[in-house]
Amino acid sequence: MTDQNCTETTLTTPQGLDFSLYCDTGGPGTGEYTDATTGADNISQCLERCSEHPTELCGAVAFDHQGLKCYLMNSTVTTDLGRPLANWTLGIANRTQLAPLSRDCTNNAANQTSQNGLPFTIACGQAVQGLDVCGTDSFDCRKHTATLADCLDHCSTLHPLCTGVTWDARMENGFQNCYPKRAAPRQFDDARKYNKNSHSAKAIIAFPTEEECHASADGKVTASNADEFELSCNEGRYGTNVTVQHAESHSACVDACATYSGTAPCQGAVFDANMDGGYENCYLKSDIGGAVGNMPGVAFARRLNGTNSSDPANNSSQSKAWIAGPVIGGIVAVVLVVGALWWWRKRRRGGTRRTAIAKDGGQTEAWPEKEGWAKQELGSDMMIAPAQELDSRVRPSELGTEGVRNGGFELEAPDERVGRGMNRTD
Repeated sequence: MTDQNCTETTLTTPQGLDFSLYCDTGGPGTGEYTDATTGADNISQCLERCSEHPTELCGAVAFDHQGLKCYLMNSTVTTDLGRPLANWTLGIANRTQLAPLSRDCTNNAANQTSQNGLPFTIACGQAVQGLDVCGTDSFDCRKHTATLADCLDHCSTLHPLCTGVTWDARMENGFQNCYPKRAAPRQFDDARKYNKNSHSAKAIIAFPTEEECHASADGKVTASNADEFELSCNEGRYGTNVTVQHAESHSACVDACATYSGTAPCQGAVFDANMDGGYENCYLKSDIGGAVGNMPGVAFARRLNGTNSSDPANNSSQSKAWIAGPVIGGIVAVVLVVGALWWWRKRRRGGTRRTAIAKDGGQTEAWPEKEGWAKQELGSDMMIAPAQELDSRVRPSELGTEGVRNGGFELEAPDERVGRGMNRTD
């Protein structure tokens, strides 16, 4: 192949349409759409243009790698229509995927439920024009599905809220044949028009009864398994969602977090009573990000305890408590040593004085001494370390502001004069 940009023989587009590629083959010819030439940076982008064509079923492309032009062609194009042409690629879509789907519909006006529990009322042979809603992660509102049921499932998991669909069995307007809608029930019904190749469905949405956040007096709620959560009303949260699901109430969403058994523990839950973000309105989070305030109908519950909890906030508190113990213990030890040395030096000076007085009186009452050691009054067998060893055991400068602050306290560093005095053995 002379074209270095043509290295694949098959590609699948993000829309799910498979293509066979023929390098050094192409050129516009029979089957080309009128005014269906578009720019593309590469063959993959050209194939996407074909998969998402909005008004007609596209079945082939011819891409000019040098001119970066993409020619869209209909589903009748075969390799016979291509011709040898350097730096071109011909892409032919999978004909099985483009075949018309069954338009059978036997449950007109009946209810059909999506896999996550959202019920729909079916309208056979009906299409709704307009009112399309796009997912937050897509610029294209449509999606390809093989059945109406799959289209309903897509609607029920869409973010933001999807309230209905139109499904085109014959793909008359392109490969992406599932059209999510966002409209009030009456508006959806008024927009329906007869179309034998399409079916529509209107979602039956029951909004949660707990539209207000009911915080307890202490701002905490308890899950069914006794795990505690700190509650914040009218507040959402950023953070990684381990899963998103539907919940009928705020308490049900909290319980879902408390009992979640996935690989990443659930640290908190955001519940959207308005379901503005979608029917799946309970967001279980593995980490907690910044707050999003002024959100009526939204509540955030942060997990405080539980067997599945590894809340960074809890770990931080435990870590601080662990650090604080040794730090405080070290400070107490330093204070005791300083006090003991001060007491020993005072007694030593007093003992020397008593020795001198005793000599005058003919008596000897010197304090037992050993250089660098101090005996406590509590017993002859209770000794503290030599003063000169304090520097190797506990450095007062190491218990300064930075080290102590890590333990959850704000203490100033010990006076350097105390440190010098502690190392003296006079």
